[in-house]
Amino acid sequence: MKKVKKEGKGNKANAAQPIEQHEIQKLYDEGQLGNGSPQAIINSLWFRFTTIFGMRSVEELNNLR
Repeated sequence: MKKVKKEGKGNKANAAQPIEQHEIQKLYDEGQLGNGSPQAIINSLWFRFTTIFGMRSVEELNNLR
């Protein structure tokens, strides 16, 4: 493990990257978010719940599912 860390391949922090407003708009434009289909509504609810409640970990997201 020490050798792997020295090579720069060890555990690294998985910091979440903030999503930009233009990326959100692109999802709406592509129909992934919005009210254009049942799946888009579910995606929109999922996106809003996770951002409003500040869910970040995989476990939190799976529990919501």
